[in-house]
Amino acid sequence: MKALFLLVAASVLLASCGGGGGGDGGGGGGGTPDAFSLSASAITFTAPQGGAAPAAQSVTITVLSGSVFVSTSQSGAGQFSHNFQITGPTTGVININPFAPTNAGATTGTITVRGCSNPTCDGSDVAGSPKTITVNYTVTPAPALTATPASLAFETTAGNNPAQQFITLRLTNATANWMAGLPAYTGAGTGWLSVTPTADALDPVNPTDQVAFNVNTTGLSAGSYGATVTFTAGALTRTVPVTLNINALGVNFVAPYVATAQVGGEVIIRGYGLASVTAVNFGGAAAVGPISVSDTEIRATHPALAAGTYQVNVTGGPALTTRANLVVISPPVLAADAITRPLPRGGVGNLIYDAQRQALYVMEPSNPARIERYRFMAGSWQPAELFPVGGGGGNIRIALSPDGTEVLKTGGSALVRYDPANNFAELGTANASSLLGLGVGTNLIAFGNDGRAVISASSPSAGATLFRYDMLNQSFTGLSTQPDMANRSIVASADGDTLVLPTFEPRAPGFFTPVVTYDATAGALTTHSITSGGTEHASVSRNGSRMILVSSPLSASQTTTVYDFIGGVLSARGDLPAGLSAFVISPDGATAYAYFASGGGTVRKFDLTNPGVFPQTASVPAASPGTFFNAMTISPDGGWLFLAGNQRVVIVQAPP
Repeated sequence: MKALFLLVAASVLLASCGGGGGGDGGGGGGGTPDAFSLSASAITFTAPQGGAAPAAQSVTITVLSGSVFVSTSQSGAGQFSHNFQITGPTTGVININPFAPTNAGATTGTITVRGCSNPTCDGSDVAGSPKTITVNYTVTPAPALTATPASLAFETTAGNNPAQQFITLRLTNATANWMAGLPAYTGAGTGWLSVTPTADALDPVNPTDQVAFNVNTTGLSAGSYGATVTFTAGALTRTVPVTLNINALGVNFVAPYVATAQVGGEVIIRGYGLASVTAVNFGGAAAVGPISVSDTEIRATHPALAAGTYQVNVTGGPALTTRANLVVISPPVLAADAITRPLPRGGVGNLIYDAQRQALYVMEPSNPARIERYRFMAGSWQPAELFPVGGGGGNIRIALSPDGTEVLKTGGSALVRYDPANNFAELGTANASSLLGLGVGTNLIAFGNDGRAVISASSPSAGATLFRYDMLNQSFTGLSTQPDMANRSIVASADGDTLVLPTFEPRAPGFFTPVVTYDATAGALTTHSITSGGTEHASVSRNGSRMILVSSPLSASQTTTVYDFIGGVLSARGDLPAGLSAFVISPDGATAYAYFASGGGTVRKFDLTNPGVFPQTASVPAASPGTFFNAMTISPDGGWLFLAGNQRVVIVQAPP
């Protein structure tokens, strides 16, 4: 008599019975005829990505001799589930149900079918057991229409048309004719954008087309303008945001904008229409020595000046207005202190020393988010003043603008502008959703010397992971779509010309990612061969020629390395000692200061002038800022050090 049974508690038995390979005729029966058969030893599913799951398929089991208890198990990467049902005295069916085709690619899984002569299946496989069913599932990529780059930004001055730019349209896994819709303009100004061609065919043989974008500024005044162009290919669409900045001629920024009294120094002056400038003066005091000039930048040296505010003026060529001021301050005479941060408190998002106002700003990104201000007044440091700044998602951070007039806060798609001179009164918001889409979180931030902040963004629907915000016209442009750029620390040199972007993702040393730098003069990113991981802390010298990065902080793998950045090349100079939990580089790049918790807490001074050998030259005692890796910064004259951790804000005079 032939009979088929479903094993009771099959999963328990499967776990203890093991299994093997073999096809329809394979198994452990030697020359004995198989006790059961399968109607198929392989099943294939195919579906387009994003479509409906394919219909289930079945394999019939038939008992050929004796009584057979059946159990099944599944292994491999197959995207399916299965179940076994008895359909008659000698037959059963294995139903195979594929999952929804979410991810393109091919997967393979195996269903193992065991036949046993008793319900416990304890070493009692029947002839021909086990047998296997191979399940192949291929998900074909969905049709897609892409545009590279994902957005365009045009820069010009009034009366001048910028050079045309191009995108590449690509159609994959489909054949269709594409069409460009008419530009849709946002805000003021229409009719300034056109594309060529406006239609064509895309097919597997010729899947790409280059489309030219042209701008005509006739009739447009200085300001920021926006538009989108939507491309359609069959049922597919792709929208390309376009930004046009028409920059007013004039002098906008000087960086660093704070200088030390009676000490001359190099500065970078940014603006538009500067190519014909022949001389620079600071409130009437002429620049020292020659100047280097381009249409958007002047490099000059200001003379030693008394404390005061000096308007930056230029001569030569057309008359240019100026909004740039050099603020000269006496070397600060502060007081050492250790101030307990108010509760509740967490890690430090930013630590900024505002030299113009002798104030420290600590960004507390939780509890909810707030700015803590510590002011030096009447010879002492005042208790923390708290300014709630709300949430908004993302890694909330702040940055002081290169002219000291604004503090910009990230988080969510809307950037919030605050007035540091007026108790952080809100100046307004700037919404990046037109570039980044809704629901985005804006993350870390630093300003370049042209008034443009570089900001990372998480989960952007529009593809930009790094973008630039212009504080003068409140416009946004994309910088990168590289996925890991969303998780970057961003630290600027004091002159605002060099920004360094190491990843803060906690990676093992073998999986570190390349360090990226941003050149504010060229507005361009550069990826270097130097790698890092978990680098939430960095410090850069005044002119960006030297910097310190730490990888894997507070771990056995922690490495704190000093780098030279000369001629666009980033190269390791040597490592600082192990055990530090905060550091900063001096403005001139010749010295590093580091906090060590051991020995009661000290700030130690290291000489960086000799590559590979950084002798300790001095130290001073310092209270512990906290139990995490701490933030640290320095006054522009190099005389005072500021530390902030999850417990205290600590001020110490730099060791001589």
